[in-house]
Amino acid sequence: VGLACMSLAVPAQILLSARMKTAQGSLLSASDRRMRGVKETVLGIQAVKAFGWERAFGERVRQAREEELKHNSRVQRLSAISNAVMEAVPIVCALASLASYGLFYPESPLTASRAFVSLLVFNQLRMPLMILPFTIFVTIGGLAAVKRIDEFLGGAEVEPLPDHSNGGGN
Repeated sequence: VGLACMSLAVPAQILLSARMKTAQGSLLSASDRRMRGVKETVLGIQAVKAFGWERAFGERVRQAREEELKHNSRVQRLSAISNAVMEAVPIVCALASLASYGLFYPESPLTASRAFVSLLVFNQLRMPLMILPFTIFVTIGGLAAVKRIDEFLGGAEVEPLPDHSNGGGN
């Protein structure tokens, strides 16, 4: 019963991981948009100041930051749910196993030694189950980073500027 209970948690973790991957990608995109806005503002600070565009550029950056925070909040919520599920699974599985023991073995009473050995086994499985969401989260972040690097390195080549250093012409 305990093994069945733990195996039922795996699809839930896979579903949460898929949603976390999507949310992490959205967060990275929102961060890119915000950083692009900040970079444009900093690079064009003289024009921004000269034409009095501080408020407009500040508003663009603020909106991008709000969007980024919304995506970050979603990632954090999914991470909290994932951690809660993995924290609760061993406890629920141990309770289900101990409760079902009486149903499957009515002639053999549940002794303290059997109960404590069962709890020990579930406690031993607790740490790997707690590390699993973190491992999945780090792997998802790594895959997202590799995808971004691949897109950057696989992008179109930039044409070199013509060389006007030999003193001729304009």
